[in-house]
Amino acid sequence: MPGEFTNSGTIYAVTSNASLPAANIAANNIYNQSGGLLTTVLPTGGIAGLSNLYGSFSLNLTAIHDIINYGTISSAGALSAIAGGTITNGLAGAAAPAIMQAVNNLNLQASQIINNGMIASQMANINATCANLVNAGTIQASMGNIAIQSLTNSLIVNNNAGSILAQQNLTFKTLDKLLTADGTPGANINFAGGALAATNVNFTSEHGWIGIDADSIGGSVNIKGAGAGINVGSGGLHVASFDVTGDPIMSVVGDLDLTGVSFNPIGAEDFIALATGNIFGGAVTINTNGGQIFLSAGYNFTVGNPACTSCAGQFTTDTNAITLPGAVISLSGSSLNTTGAS
Repeated sequence: MPGEFTNSGTIYAVTSNASLPAANIAANNIYNQSGGLLTTVLPTGGIAGLSNLYGSFSLNLTAIHDIINYGTISSAGALSAIAGGTITNGLAGAAAPAIMQAVNNLNLQASQIINNGMIASQMANINATCANLVNAGTIQASMGNIAIQSLTNSLIVNNNAGSILAQQNLTFKTLDKLLTADGTPGANINFAGGALAATNVNFTSEHGWIGIDADSIGGSVNIKGAGAGINVGSGGLHVASFDVTGDPIMSVVGDLDLTGVSFNPIGAEDFIALATGNIFGGAVTINTNGGQIFLSAGYNFTVGNPACTSCAGQFTTDTNAITLPGAVISLSGSSLNTTGAS
């Protein structure tokens, strides 16, 4: 379809041919206005005058520039939305939240994705490919996985006031890039705000800096990168795997569980872990190759910006601000090695 596609009413895209995989809509820009319904989900009772309609029809949207949804876009099968510019779902503060929803997989691809409403897969997975995600709403895969990935070396996620929730795996990933000429990470993930929850929450930027400043993270966290700064504002943190070669700092409001974590950098690197609660774990291996280990439990603290690749050592603890009297550091069956540290 040349030109613009605008819907302010109700459009049912349907077929009686089960061999057709999806309805396809392509335009310069796709606009679904407030109150607009664009769907392949059949209404209760069906559509008058039409029979034997296929009940799992998918929907594909393609825009040269932008896809903007202020109403409801839904699919009885899979939903795909690809835009050369921005995909926007909802206005901040709107009386009726915008919805993009699929029964099966929901795939989004754009330079920037902005969500102020609900993006959901009911039975399968969500895959979002972008360099910049702004989420003040909810992104949810009730029975599957969520993967948010960048096709560049950088992924920026602003999740302030937002929630990203998966039943199984929640993954943030960039392309890999070796260190730059001056030795700094060549890629990065910067994550800020909101709630994350999944069985496993994964951050991967193999030769990049991973900066996380979340309100809460529910689930086992797995980190793989050149360096990492992780700050969690409530609910504690469970780090299940920690494959990081540079100075890491973890700061947590609540308990910090390091069970099974192994840290073995190539050069001399410090390891810093701060918690207002307890720090515990078994079979923890920390070998700093001459760097220092700093663990603090039960005290308040301040840290530098987790997104700052040179701020890992910028922290203070306040021994006059006890947050958990009697807090313990318990790392039974673990190995801590700072040989060569000064």
